[in-house]
Amino acid sequence: MFLRQTTMNEWNILLRKTVRNGLTQAESFLFALLRIFIYVVQNVLKLRRIHVVGYFNSIRPFRQIADVSSIAEDAQRLPKVPKHLLLLIDEKNNDHESITNMIVWSFMMGVTNVTIADKKGCLENDLGTIETNFRERCKNPSLQLCSKCVFRLAGKVTDSSVHNVIITSPKTSRQHFLTSVKKTCLQMQRNDALQETLNPDAFSGILDTGKGNISDPCLLIVFGQRFTFHGFDPWSLRLTEITTLPSHCGLSYDSFISAFRKYAKCEQRWGV
Repeated sequence: MFLRQTTMNEWNILLRKTVRNGLTQAESFLFALLRIFIYVVQNVLKLRRIHVVGYFNSIRPFRQIADVSSIAEDAQRLPKVPKHLLLLIDEKNNDHESITNMIVWSFMMGVTNVTIADKKGCLENDLGTIETNFRERCKNPSLQLCSKCVFRLAGKVTDSSVHNVIITSPKTSRQHFLTSVKKTCLQMQRNDALQETLNPDAFSGILDTGKGNISDPCLLIVFGQRFTFHGFDPWSLRLTEITTLPSHCGLSYDSFISAFRKYAKCEQRWGV
């Protein structure tokens, strides 16, 4: 806007100099129209700036946290909620408090399974700390989540009848893929009949070994300054709605719930 304003002022100076040098009546009339146009544009820009500033000053500030009743109301307003949420953290540091908040908010919104992955795999070593923080948070009687939640590392069979928190990493995911492929190749060497029965659906079932009854993620939130999957399984994201947030550190409730609102508006279907 500043550059636009400066350019218009220079035009006004140029017009005054040109008029002083002498013009015909037609030229004077055209320059007068041009000056009126510049004046109108300048004032429109000022009004637009006032309108934008006023709008941002009047909107409700983000809720850093939310109580149980507010989260329940937000969940009721959404036409659908993801049953399996994948959080992919592409940042140098992991904020355990924010991660705990996201787990609590997710379960209160109606999410059944939460998978968390970071690019370095540090969270796999912090599984106990994250679970302890969650249990402490759930001492609030209104949450009633502790008895229903199981924390585990990826690759272990889980129970779909309870809430699950699964900690994984791209390295673990790749290792699981290699193990599954090697196992399948060895079985095919021993039994030639398996080669005829192997098809995309059968191979997909092999890759899903160890997931238990948990379905593919419905919603993926990537945290970081760049958009990347870090080699995360693409076959697990076939029907996944993907969104990004700049950081999970100090994440507010309203920023987190914005991803759920985006998911509620999307239409998920198989490609043709």
